[in-house]
Amino acid sequence: MRKHDGGADHLAATASPTDRAWAALREGLALADRGLPREAAEVLGRALDELGAAPPSADVTLVRARLLLALAMPQFEVDGDGAACDTRLADALDLARAIDAASVVVAVHGQRALHALRTGSPDEALTHFDAAIELIDESEPRDACILLLNRGSLHLDRGDLAAARADLGACVERAEAMGDAMLLFKSSHNLGYAEFLTGDLPQALAAMERAAETHLRDVGLDLAALPIALLDRAQVLFEAGLVGEADERLARAGALFAERGLEQDLAEVEVLRARCALLSGRPDDASRLAASARRRFGDRGNAVWSARAHLAELQARLGALTDLAEAPRAALRDLAAEAETLLAASERDESGRVTADVGTRVRLVAAEARAVAGDRAAAAALLEGASAARRDGPVEARVHGAVVQALLDFDAGDRAAGQAVVRSAQAVLGEFRAQFGSVEAVTASAVHGRRLADVDLAAACRTGDAGEVLEAVDRGRAVFAGPARVRPRDPDGPLAGLSAELRRVSEQLRAEEPTATVERIAELREQARALRDQVRELSWQEGGGGRALRPFTAAELRERLREASDVTLAQFVVVQGRLLAALLSAGSERLVDLGDAARWEESARRLRSDLRMVSNTLVPVPLRDVARASLEREAALLDAGLLAPLGDVGTLRVVGPSWLVTMPWGVLPSRRGLATPTGPGVDLALDRGSPVAAPRTTAVAGPAVPLAAQEVAAVAASYPGAVALAGPSATCEATARALRSDDVVHLAVHGKHVADNPLFSSVLLADGPLFAYELDGEPLSAGLVVLSACEVGGATAVPGGQSLGLAAVLLRLGVSYVVAAVEPVADEHARAVMPRLHELVRAGKDPASALALAAAGDDVSPFVCLTSAVA
Repeated sequence: MRKHDGGADHLAATASPTDRAWAALREGLALADRGLPREAAEVLGRALDELGAAPPSADVTLVRARLLLALAMPQFEVDGDGAACDTRLADALDLARAIDAASVVVAVHGQRALHALRTGSPDEALTHFDAAIELIDESEPRDACILLLNRGSLHLDRGDLAAARADLGACVERAEAMGDAMLLFKSSHNLGYAEFLTGDLPQALAAMERAAETHLRDVGLDLAALPIALLDRAQVLFEAGLVGEADERLARAGALFAERGLEQDLAEVEVLRARCALLSGRPDDASRLAASARRRFGDRGNAVWSARAHLAELQARLGALTDLAEAPRAALRDLAAEAETLLAASERDESGRVTADVGTRVRLVAAEARAVAGDRAAAAALLEGASAARRDGPVEARVHGAVVQALLDFDAGDRAAGQAVVRSAQAVLGEFRAQFGSVEAVTASAVHGRRLADVDLAAACRTGDAGEVLEAVDRGRAVFAGPARVRPRDPDGPLAGLSAELRRVSEQLRAEEPTATVERIAELREQARALRDQVRELSWQEGGGGRALRPFTAAELRERLREASDVTLAQFVVVQGRLLAALLSAGSERLVDLGDAARWEESARRLRSDLRMVSNTLVPVPLRDVARASLEREAALLDAGLLAPLGDVGTLRVVGPSWLVTMPWGVLPSRRGLATPTGPGVDLALDRGSPVAAPRTTAVAGPAVPLAAQEVAAVAASYPGAVALAGPSATCEATARALRSDDVVHLAVHGKHVADNPLFSSVLLADGPLFAYELDGEPLSAGLVVLSACEVGGATAVPGGQSLGLAAVLLRLGVSYVVAAVEPVADEHARAVMPRLHELVRAGKDPASALALAAAGDDVSPFVCLTSAVA
């Protein structure tokens, strides 16, 4: 990814006899500054033509040199003619030497460095930058800033964060002295990108936002006008797992690149958008975007990027086929043949660049297509050719290779071998995810992590054994469960340093793959592997994704359920379009086929939609009556279709997809008054212990919740010594402190969840939002957290198969139970139910039972009880 560079922006001299040329130079530089290379090239080229007839003089020679210098890179960005760019820079250098213009000589070094950087020669670029900065005292003030800015950007690309910060900080100082707001923005923005490379994504985004707000306003520009800035932000958001937000910025950047005729940049955006689409479960969109990028790269003759785009297209098409209940074998074989053709072409590439970047991944796409089509011998042969990458390659290649091998083993009936392959690959994913706190794992590997889990689960379902299904589900869940950290735990600890270094190497590997040699790629991969080993030795529990989660065994789960004899655990899974329920209780276990999953998901969606309408007092009564009738019909259908086949159960512990976890089960007639705790998974390592005799309690009333103060006062009355926070005292700090230290925390506040990355979810307090990531770094001790306003119990399925939302974040960080609404809740309803809930908890009821009893008299209660406990 290209950070902000100085482009072709150079110091324009003051008044001279050739005023028109100097004025054109200033205009061209300003256009280049704003990311408009085509317009800049037109202005600068026209000025050079007009200057051709001017009588020779030192001033004419100087301005001609400056115009050539300023034109070189904008024209290259437009037409990609590297030879013409070199010629312009050489001509500018000759003119500068003829009049002994040392400042221009220094600037030529800088532009040659920038040109080398854009054509994939970072070592050559650094040599030129170093030579120029040795002469920085000879340069004009603005040129000096640009040299520091561009070398700092190169240091970011190379992962030398200390050198990058030194150059960028020096650029900030010089730009401030000059009063140049645009250079201040670019250097400050790039310092934010340095924060991203250290792993502090919230700080990176905040720094980028401050740079835009502080400096762009001074030059009358908006961030939306700078596509490179949008691209950088999108990269940070994508790595954070905020795929939707990343794609939105990429779309805006792509529109600007298209408007300006920058086909190369536009095509790169399309490849990144294809990755976003694939992670978001939209393989058709991913295929379309990748195909478009492939055409653009082909038109420019860029074989390396064209092959990368073709790979993205093949991956998207394979994803679409394997998502089908019955993938057509003919289509799979056609795709495999196309991949094999691309593989053969990449292996013939004499430079080795395409082979290093694309060959292995294309081979694995072909192998998976052959395996799913039933061509076992061909798949095995292709897989054998990727053996080195499966052992020492990027995590994506290692896990994808495991997917293919597991498919072959399961198809051959060797379940033990298939499970061993799955476990080994999931261990790789677990180590990788823990090192990066999900920043890299969820984004770079979630597609293959999900596919690996799907293959494992489908094989388990074919056995008809509920215990096998439960184990397969938890193997996949454990990889991505636990705290999803986006900041190192200890900024000075050894693991934080190693994680930042591993991130740097990974970023460098990704940046260099399109143009690097096979040897260079192998060198970087070896560095990454050595760093992974060091991180593993320091324990993957610290600084990354938190406590290591070990998947449970069916035997362990059976033992725990014997201790809770009234509980039936129902693990719902979707396999090839069918909804299955794996049931386990103290006395029995079975696997139940509940039919078409899409049908039940749509029914659950209608139930929640009707509930939302019924709960909205602004909707006219006749319409609410219609919605209530519809709600009752859907509740009866769900009761008969989902619950009746499960039999007569007491406490029903629901685990499954987000649309089931967040369904208001208390609305269903057969579950009214009965405990129905839900959650994205079960963690047997959690020890809930006995109820606390005198729980430390804090109740918080947030702003803009009309009856919050009365509700908080009533809740506090249930617990001797409870603290009630309202008005100015209901701050983020006070609330975070309560979550970390108290046993019961009640939040009558508004909130929202960010489904793509739960650590950016928040609740609104007196001094602003409290983000979930601010709670990271130490466990939350609360046994019960109640979120009584808004739909903050909602969750969304995201890459990796997790159900994420604010409530899920609290569970990840150690909270035992979270009671929350999944749809908007009327203040009067919360005011009636919440005090009763706490009275029952205080009397010794578990939170799920207390909620069921407190809301039993209300057939439209939107509250659910979420937990990671068995019950």
